[in-house]
Amino acid sequence: MSPRALAPVVRAPVPAALRRSRTLPSGLPVTVIAADDPRRAALRRERWLARRRGLAAVLGGAFRPGAPAGHLLVLDRPGDVADPVLHARVRPPLPEGRRAHGR
Repeated sequence: MSPRALAPVVRAPVPAALRRSRTLPSGLPVTVIAADDPRRAALRRERWLARRRGLAAVLGGAFRPGAPAGHLLVLDRPGDVADPVLHARVRPPLPEGRRAHGR
């Protein structure tokens, strides 16, 4: 996966040099946890969650909203953050050509 392909999803460039020098092994579990704040305007909230769902899809991982939660998701919803970590399972390694990290 090229850093430019990820940029539209996360709205920030991914430093290519860092991805080349600090690759992750294939098979690591990925969970994208997004703070879902019901106080936000509906359109803004849906855009935020859609971008996070897209990031999870690009990384081949799961998506989990944490609601209700604001900017500090780990304080507002600590269980939503801890649960995926505590129940993570390593996936089988991907073939070299299909890895999202380390190209």
